[in-house]
Amino acid sequence: MDFLLYAFCDSLMWDFATLYGSILVGGNTTLDLFRTIQELHAERKRLVELIQAVEEIQGYYASRLALQKTRRRRGRKSMGTAERQQVSLRMRKYWEMRRRTQENHSRAAVA
Repeated sequence: MDFLLYAFCDSLMWDFATLYGSILVGGNTTLDLFRTIQELHAERKRLVELIQAVEEIQGYYASRLALQKTRRRRGRKSMGTAERQQVSLRMRKYWEMRRRTQENHSRAAVA
C-alpha cells in the first residue's frame, strides 16, 4: 500500500508533503486527507458555478439566435398563386391601356 501511494505521488510529480501535511501515510510522505477532500469539494463547487454561468451565457445567445431566425424579413411579401394571377391581369390591362394611349398620341401627331 505504501509503495503504491508513493509510486502514485512520484508518477504525478506531486510532493504531498509540501502540499498537505499531517497524516503520515508511509515513508516520509505526509497527507492531510480531510483538508484535501475539503479543497476538492470547494473546487468542484467553483467549477459547477462556472459551468452554470457559461451555460447561462450560451443559453442567452442561443435564444437570441433563435429569435433572429424566427423574425420575418422586411421587404416584399411573398404572393400566393391567386394574388399573382390578379396582379398579372391588372398589369395586362395597364399595358394594354398604355399601348392604346401611345397609339392615339402617335395617330394624332401624324394627322
